[in-house]
Amino acid sequence: MSRPSTLIGIILVAALGLVLAAGVKAEDESKAPAERWAIKALTPDGHTLDVKAISADGKKLDVKAIRTHAHLMDVKAIGPDDTLIPIKLLPPTEAGGPYAVRAIPPSGEPLNIVALGAEGQKYPVEGFGSGGIVVDIKAVEPDDSRLAVKAISPTGAVFAVKGLVFPGELDQPIEVHGVEYVGHVKALPDLD
Repeated sequence: MSRPSTLIGIILVAALGLVLAAGVKAEDESKAPAERWAIKALTPDGHTLDVKAISADGKKLDVKAIRTHAHLMDVKAIGPDDTLIPIKLLPPTEAGGPYAVRAIPPSGEPLNIVALGAEGQKYPVEGFGSGGIVVDIKAVEPDDSRLAVKAISPTGAVFAVKGLVFPGELDQPIEVHGVEYVGHVKALPDLD
């Protein structure tokens, strides 16, 4: 494993431990005035695509990275009245397939996360991993090419958006709003 990959792994394992130790829930994470960064998919020609959560009635909800620690940010959908909707990794539908990246509102009906093209195209955002705890979050174009998904601060700082998959040894299902999930979606310094 290369040095940056090892460092990312160490940071993510530590972060996962903190999340689990905190009971996976903050005091009141439904509303927070914390710093928010835009979530964008990056195209090969240097453009950015907005990343949104799409509700059942077709409404587009912003997706933001919200500062919780100096080097680790929560990725959430922003719902009505500025409520924060958790975004989680759901299990792949087939062995070796991508993880579904979904926002889970209180209704328990998962919302798709997509990157929006210039002409209204919707590119699904999914998680791709190779059996480790770190999952790459990508927007998938129709030709199956994958676009990086990044958190971008108001001042131009860039963090990578990654998934953290829970170790297989956890004996209790983990769920939010009645939906079982296998990992968190976070933004962290881009060390690639």
